[in-house]
Amino acid sequence: MAAGKSVFRLAQQHPFAFHLLVRVQGLIASACPSLVFHMMFANAAGEDKRLASSREFQSAITKILKLCFTRHALGYARDIRAYVQPWKDTLSGIGANTHIWHGAEDNWSPVAMAEYLASAIPGCTSTEIFNGLSHYSCFYRAAPEICRQLGATSGDRRE
Repeated sequence: MAAGKSVFRLAQQHPFAFHLLVRVQGLIASACPSLVFHMMFANAAGEDKRLASSREFQSAITKILKLCFTRHALGYARDIRAYVQPWKDTLSGIGANTHIWHGAEDNWSPVAMAEYLASAIPGCTSTEIFNGLSHYSCFYRAAPEICRQLGATSGDRRE
C-alpha cells in the first residue's frame, strides 16, 4: 500500500509531477514491461504471491500493465485523479445496485475501506470478504460473478 499511497498523494497534491510520473511509468513499461510487473508485485500478499509466480498470470498482467501505462496512460491518469478527489459526500447519491468483493489479505486497499464503502453506498446489496485473497487474487475469484452479473444486466436491457 505504501507505494500506491505515494502515487495517490502525488496525484492529489502535485498533479504536474504525477503526470511526469505517468510518463516515466510509460517509458519503463515500453522498454521493460516485466520490470513494472516485478515492481508492482514485489510485496505481494496472500494468494497474490502464488499468482505472481504463475507464468500465465505474469504474461497476461504484463500485457495489461504495458497497455495501461502506454496506450491507455491518459485513462489511467484520469482514473487516479478521480480516485483522489473528495468523494465521501457523493457516495450517498449512488443508487446503483452495488456489490463489493474484497480480499482479507489485500495489502493495497484495507478491508476497512470496503466496509466503509458498503456502509456509505445506499445501493450496496452485498459485501464479500475473501479470506486468504489479496488484491488480484480477489479479482480473479470474483471476475466470473462480476461477468455473470454484467451479462444479466445487459440481457435485461435488450428485452
